Amino acid sequence: MRLQSLLLNIGVGFLALLLGWSWVAAYQIFLGNTAKPTASQQPGKVEFDINDPNSVLPIDYEDDKLSDPKDDETNEAMFDPEGVYAIQGNLSEELAEFEGFEIVNKNLEVDCDDKKFGESVPARGYASVKDPVAAAADAIKNAAKLALQEMRENAASPSASHEENNADAEIENNNYTEFEKLSIAVDGVSFSTISAEGISYKFAGKFLKKGNFYTLDPDATVIEGTLSKYQKGKRVAEEKARFTWNPDIECHC
Repeated sequence: MRLQSLLLNIGVGFLALLLGWSWVAAYQIFLGNTAKPTASQQPGKVEFDINDPNSVLPIDYEDDKLSDPKDDETNEAMFDPEGVYAIQGNLSEELAEFEGFEIVNKNLEVDCDDKKFGESVPARGYASVKDPVAAAADAIKNAAKLALQEMRENAASPSASHEENNADAEIENNNYTEFEKLSIAVDGVSFSTISAEGISYKFAGKFLKKGNFYTLDPDATVIEGTLSKYQKGKRVAEEKARFTWNPDIECHC
């Protein structure tokens, strides 16, 4: 009798053990079907979204499947002209006061937490025009700087300065003249400013870069064209101008 009871208990225990193993196996199969694959298991190029808690960080990847960010410089789908365009080099004395211009096509006039921040808006812009007195002073300063540089180079001084232009000079006493008209396309840009104290400006040119600007060399020429100056409606100066680009748009963040 005792032997039968012992065998019965052993049988029940064995069946319980088999049932437990079955549940573990079923649970592991369930997890295998629903869990996210690891980066090494994901085929092709892996995308990582920092806002998605379930996104997988692509630790394992193949170099030949990763795109070069600079490839976007020629991708017209990435074209966004918003930014600050600064004169590259020096203009003639008649246009020396013109520093550059700014194009804005997003709503940056609200707080960063506002839902409307960054929304697309009709493109608008401003020309940055230096005060005539400041422009004249800078012209004298630049002439003196070039003369001093030439003297140092002629003397083969080891301390010679090799500053090539005044692109990084401080801009003071600037006025911002609003655009009256602005036309933008991937292959061209043109604008005219309102008249301020009888002076207005017009520009017509083309984009030399037609994709994403953010990976460009800061000294790269992005736009070139013809800049004109008008006084009381009469053209008084005109010349070729080139512009660099940077994303330094002021916002309320």
